[in-house]
Formats: sequence, structure tokens, C-alpha cells
Amino acid sequence: MDDLAEVYPELNVPGSAPNDVYSQAEKRDFDSRVEMEVQKATSARKIEMTEKTYEAKKEMEVTDKKLLEAKEEAKENNEVMERKLSKQKWIWKKL
Repeated sequence: MDDLAEVYPELNVPGSAPNDVYSQAEKRDFDSRVEMEVQKATSARKIEMTEKTYEAKKEMEVTDKKLLEAKEEAKENNEVMERKLSKQKWIWKKL
């Protein structure tokens, strides 16, 4: 163990026995597992946010379509009202 610790000084972590290669290996294994769990959680969150973004965009498209339809209907109603008003003005002029 002393030889390994001398060859691989990065295995020595402050606060641990300088030649405790086994505990250093366990720490690296633990750190690797923690990192993997963080990556899995991050990936899951990214997927969830991507799905929510997609759904929000779809809802916005539906809302935009409804708004466009409402504008077109309002324009048509306005044109009908203008024709009726024009006709009434013509009738009043005749009287």
C-alpha cells in the first residue's frame, strides 16, 4: 500500500491516512456513483422540461389559431355591419 500511495499521490486525500489506498478507492467509487445519480437526475429534468416546453408551444399554436380565427370573424362582422350601415344611409337619403 505504501508503494501505491507513493506512485499515486492523488489517492491521498487530506484528513485521511496518507497510505489508505482502499478508502481512497471507496471514496472515488462513491464519488462516481454520486456523479452518475446527479447526471441521471439532470437528464430526467432536462427531458421533463423539454416535454413541457413542447406542450406549451403546442398550446400557443392552438391559441394563436383561435385568435386568428376570431380576428377574421370580427373583420367579417365589421364588413357586414358596414354594408348594413351604408344601406341604411342610402335609404335615409331617399327619404
